[in-house]
Amino acid sequence: MEERNPLQAAFLAAMGDIQEVCVQTALCQAQEAPLEERLYDLAGEVIVRVMEVLDGYGRPEIGRLCIVCPETSDSLKEAPVIELHDAVCDYLQGMK
Repeated sequence: MEERNPLQAAFLAAMGDIQEVCVQTALCQAQEAPLEERLYDLAGEVIVRVMEVLDGYGRPEIGRLCIVCPETSDSLKEAPVIELHDAVCDYLQGMK
């Protein structure tokens, strides 16, 4: 394994935890639901949980992350200020 700084290690561990929780949750879903619906639910849950990590929820050792475009200096979370995990639901199927 390559060397990581503490933030990188915590962030990547959070991604592994998200995968595990979301897959286990999907396996417990009612099998009567159509496969397409279950896959959208799984993908949506993963995306929302990643956004929660970026927003600073769930992993105090990571905190809130700032994502800035190096070319424009535009911030993903500022001007206007948004919570990514709330905003993304408007764009995901079945998550509204």
